[in-house]
Amino acid sequence: MSTTEIITAIMNIVLSGAAITTATVAILGLKSWSRELKGKAEFEVGRALILATYKLRDELKYARSPWICGYEFPEDYPRNSDEITAEIEANAHAHIYSKRWKPVAEAIQEFETQALEGEALWGKP
Repeated sequence: MSTTEIITAIMNIVLSGAAITTATVAILGLKSWSRELKGKAEFEVGRALILATYKLRDELKYARSPWICGYEFPEDYPRNSDEITAEIEANAHAHIYSKRWKPVAEAIQEFETQALEGEALWGKP
């Protein structure tokens, strides 16, 4: 074997080693990137689900509050207590609680959306 053949053989071995090293680093990098993406997705879905849960809790708490402010009554609600009948009172409270439940319905919808996303990511509950 001549010197040129030996150098060529060594060069081929070094190039093969470099190619194997590059492929190994690329595979490890892709695996790490995949784990990072999956972890980030799980974190974001979990965070959104927790936020939706807290929002639903807060909206339910507000809707169930026994305290009724004056601005919650309908505009045509009589200010004089002599004019208030049981039917007017019932209609006023129906108006108040129907307005209070609108944000609850929206919070439930958001919660359901986030729960479905979590179920899609993590599997059955």
